[in-house]
Amino acid sequence: MNGDDLFLPSENDEDLFMPVEAGKILGGPGKPIKASTLQYWRTSEKGPEYIKLSWKEVRYTRGALRRYLASRKNLGGRNRVEVAHA
Repeated sequence: MNGDDLFLPSENDEDLFMPVEAGKILGGPGKPIKASTLQYWRTSEKGPEYIKLSWKEVRYTRGALRRYLASRKNLGGRNRVEVAHA
């Protein structure tokens, strides 16, 4: 999977992604967000919503990743995130 998969037409916003996959989606091509960064965000109550499957396994839904990217959209600042539309 790559970041483009997030925005492919899908009727299911509940598709699940492992942290490595979610990092590729959130960081974009060539600059994935590390799984350790996502873990830090979870412990800091930042980042996208996640599902905890066990004490060491988490997943992110397509919908949660879309909502997080949309919430980070900043049209005028250096933290600008382009959000593609399906």
